[in-house]
Amino acid sequence: MLVCSVSLLRRRAAISADIAEAAAALDAPGTGNVVFAALVDDPASVGETLDAFLGQVMLEAASAADAVTISTGSAALTFDPATVVNAALSNGDLTATATGTTGFSGARIAPSLAHNTGKYYFEFKVVATSSASNAVGLLTPAAVYGDFSGSAICLRVVMNGIISLNGNSLVAMGAFVANDVVGIAIDLGAHLFWARKNAGNFNNSGTANPATATGGLAFTADSYAPAVAWFSNAVNDAYTMNVGATAYANAAPAGFGNWA
Repeated sequence: MLVCSVSLLRRRAAISADIAEAAAALDAPGTGNVVFAALVDDPASVGETLDAFLGQVMLEAASAADAVTISTGSAALTFDPATVVNAALSNGDLTATATGTTGFSGARIAPSLAHNTGKYYFEFKVVATSSASNAVGLLTPAAVYGDFSGSAICLRVVMNGIISLNGNSLVAMGAFVANDVVGIAIDLGAHLFWARKNAGNFNNSGTANPATATGGLAFTADSYAPAVAWFSNAVNDAYTMNVGATAYANAAPAGFGNWA
């Protein structure tokens, strides 16, 4: 080995230095936290050994450079393909379009992701609608897919503008057309339901307010999941669901979170 312009210490002299490193999120330690204690120049050779020991674990303060991966449970943010009846999904399974010419058509979030407690807000945007009987809202896991027929298993907003719970028509908001947004707030613990058309009043009332639990419509306690349904004369009618995957068209009430 050829070495040029080297200043040598006396034989077996120790080279010591304090090495201080600012902890950073980019640190990539190997096995254990290894701190080198001493380097011995004998002189340097291929047979040289390094003495090391396992030191005290060093804690690192969190920094803005830290990267954390969080699972959002993406399946909860879309229509479940397994629940589709006479309909096609698109837009990353967020838009459902009716394809059937007879019977019900529908789609929903997976029944296994139904909730029976908590406060949630979500929206449906009307992409195209031709039937006043189409509906968006929530179904119980036991409900027939696509069936918003008015039984005591659904909470729905019908495209004619009627809020219907447990088979009872309760509030009129005015018919929905393309590009309108149905906003739904539900308190599953208190069994209260609110809906609005675009940025209008919840339950078409100036005093109804989900944030203060006022003016809510009572419904039967059960587990529910967002869903959409069409009738046989609604081919090509389509709705886009948003349960928190993107920003809402209108702000969610205070205290109400995303479905996922």
